[in-house]
Amino acid sequence: MSDTDWGARVRAATAEGRRFDRVHVVAEPLTDYIRFECAWGYRRNSAAGERIRILPVKQGEWPEAIPAFDYWLFDSHKLLLMNYADDGSLVSTEIVDDPAEIVRANVWRDRALHLSIPFTEYAAQFDDYMRPR
Repeated sequence: MSDTDWGARVRAATAEGRRFDRVHVVAEPLTDYIRFECAWGYRRNSAAGERIRILPVKQGEWPEAIPAFDYWLFDSHKLLLMNYADDGSLVSTEIVDDPAEIVRANVWRDRALHLSIPFTEYAAQFDDYMRPR
């Protein structure tokens, strides 16, 4: 799906009152790929209405009680785990139906939202290419 398609979907859904929240744990200093992702993708997605938050950490650290894997949580009751290859490419997704795991994912989400800052606030310390000012 192109960025334009995704942006259109986000705009339409947010106009209907839906929310798209994303929290990205970001190790600092930023890698070239993360700088690209933020400068190109996150700025566009934020403008479309996605509420992106950043949880910055030092290289080699990870926030307590936050899983070190990607997942999507839909409407707080549908859980999808993302499985990646070593090179970072998406291999598969896994639907999780276990209510206890879904509740756990809600707790992770809430903690990540609490610990993170809005992308626009985070990005203010960088130039347009996400290089430190």
